[in-house]
Amino acid sequence: MTGWLNPNAHCPVCGASVYFYANQNGSRVFFDDVGPPWPKHPCTDNGAAMGSGRAPSRHDFSSARTPSRWHDQAWQSYAVKRIRSEGGFTRISLSMMTGTGLGPSRTVPGQPPLQTDDLVFVNGPRISYFDPASGEPVVVEDAEATARIAEKPITERDRQHVTTRLADRVAADEITADNAAAMTAGVSSARTRGDLAGALQIEVTDLKLARPHPGNLLLLAIGFVQMVAAFSIAGGTPSVPAMTPGMVLAASAVYRLTPDMERGARAALGVMAALALLFPVSLIGVLI
Repeated sequence: MTGWLNPNAHCPVCGASVYFYANQNGSRVFFDDVGPPWPKHPCTDNGAAMGSGRAPSRHDFSSARTPSRWHDQAWQSYAVKRIRSEGGFTRISLSMMTGTGLGPSRTVPGQPPLQTDDLVFVNGPRISYFDPASGEPVVVEDAEATARIAEKPITERDRQHVTTRLADRVAADEITADNAAAMTAGVSSARTRGDLAGALQIEVTDLKLARPHPGNLLLLAIGFVQMVAAFSIAGGTPSVPAMTPGMVLAASAVYRLTPDMERGARAALGVMAALALLFPVSLIGVLI
């Protein structure tokens, strides 16, 4: 174990009851309590960096007082159960302090310095933990929504759109030709929005992709009109064979308008959208 926390320590200056953290590099910190706002004990707070080590673990509290005396009571303490890193984000699954039961899950960018059983605190969408490398507490907003955006696939049209924008930025002297060439290489190999944002060195939430092609909207409109015409010609009686061409056009348009979904989900959405059009088609068909 590279770090150690004593929940029953006493300040060597004033004798107050404190939490004492130390690691193998000889770094030491006294806390009035563990958990946000992570108050360091004033008698011994010299602002020294911690160096490498391990964050406090739930095992440090197995036979001692739990963190509850000074920290913000809106923050609930949990232990890390599982950690999974993928695509520039880390999903942290939590358990109760006993190590059993299910706690919440939070997603953070990058790879936090956490291990199984480490102590963390949760307050709504925020998660807080102690970083032994910097000797400072960390508070991070849940990035689950951002991670989902980063996982969405991109299309060749998106790559072409971004490459064109890079050329425009070079022409406007916003970036150099060398920078644009390096970014273009990353864009060419990108498969997801997260990959694309990484190649452009921006946040995935700032990524601007190609807008839906106008031709797909026109295709949807043509499919709808064809369905209405088939319904009207049939004398107001639904005729699936007659409306099938229009339904196929509508389903194809919806499929093309949702490139950020998986193929199976896009196909299913296209079929459902075509079927959903039957209701307005029947209303309009009766009127005309």
